[in-house]
Amino acid sequence: MILDSCGQGCGWIAGLIGCIGYGSFGVPLKGEATNSVDGGKGAHIFVLQTYKTLMMFSTSWLVLLLGEKFHFDRMGLLSGLLWVTGGMTGIFGIRNAGLAISVGTWSGVTVSISFLVGVFVFGERVHSVWATVGGVVMLLLGFVGMSYFSSPGVGGENVGGRAEGREVEVDDGVPSVEMNDSGKNSMLEPLLNDADTDGDDTHYITLGGGEEAVVVEGDVQNGSSPSCTDNDVDGEEEDEEEVSLQTIQFLGMEWNRRTLGILGAATDGVLGGSILIPMHYSSVQGLGYVISFAIGAATVTLFYWLLLLFYHTYQTDGTLTSGYALLPSMHLKTLLLPGIVAGTSWSIGNIGNILSVTYLGESVGMSVVQCQMIVSGLWGILWFKEIRGWMAIVGW
Repeated sequence: MILDSCGQGCGWIAGLIGCIGYGSFGVPLKGEATNSVDGGKGAHIFVLQTYKTLMMFSTSWLVLLLGEKFHFDRMGLLSGLLWVTGGMTGIFGIRNAGLAISVGTWSGVTVSISFLVGVFVFGERVHSVWATVGGVVMLLLGFVGMSYFSSPGVGGENVGGRAEGREVEVDDGVPSVEMNDSGKNSMLEPLLNDADTDGDDTHYITLGGGEEAVVVEGDVQNGSSPSCTDNDVDGEEEDEEEVSLQTIQFLGMEWNRRTLGILGAATDGVLGGSILIPMHYSSVQGLGYVISFAIGAATVTLFYWLLLLFYHTYQTDGTLTSGYALLPSMHLKTLLLPGIVAGTSWSIGNIGNILSVTYLGESVGMSVVQCQMIVSGLWGILWFKEIRGWMAIVGW
């Protein structure tokens, strides 16, 4: 195999490739196309994950051109289960808690899981335990700081994704607003979540695909009831709408939307930090594991679609036809191109991640790849203009 003579140097190079791939895969999915489908709600979680899985499965066979032989190991099914489930909870986290805090949360958790498992479960040797612990702690502190300074409202300027405020029109008690086309930065904020302001009395609410609109005014911080810019809606209706935007029903309970989003991101960190643990118990190592991983991911994704089909069938008249009609659309014309680019980028990152863990170990290799947050942050600063103001940029 072409990489048989590689050592730690290959692991560090692979880690850099993993950082770039992982840190860039979300760029095509930030566009207006992804968030304009399904009536402005944005593409369904299953749909986005399916595009990632399809491209991962398609590109995984390229390792055969590097001299790897086809060999499937059942451990790939477990890796696929961890990855697909974690991927969907991560998307949920971004849409409900925000991109910055979600990426920071799952990166920090992934580093912690990888370090603990690598050192204490697999007994990976490091030059200095205390120096390694210190490095991990510094890395975690860096994630916290980057999450803070990339959050909206930090640095004295608004995040680029905020739409220009226009007067709200009310139709039958339902506020509506005419949005600006934000193009590149339409997924900078979570769906249906309140965003911070910069000291003024205007309250912004994120709608649909992540774009914000001026909806209400008032003293939000001291708990007084905000008033709609159109006085035709009474205070009681506004309060009910405000609560519905901040809460979500899950498992029969009412949750704060941001809190549940952070939990989703943390879950992604736990599962994502564990996806390559099964490889250590597999007969296939390194690049050879990519195909097993991809087959496992494709199998799990198909299984989840079947579960969703059966759920919709049960909720309707009990026929598969009615259940199938309720499945989310793949929106091929709109999402195919960004889905292919995003999935390919993630696949490149995944190959780098596997090689980094193979040559550097679970604790170091996985932690190195989590520097993807630097890459995604640079995309945010230089391209999407997510972080504005010198204080925020320097702090980041």
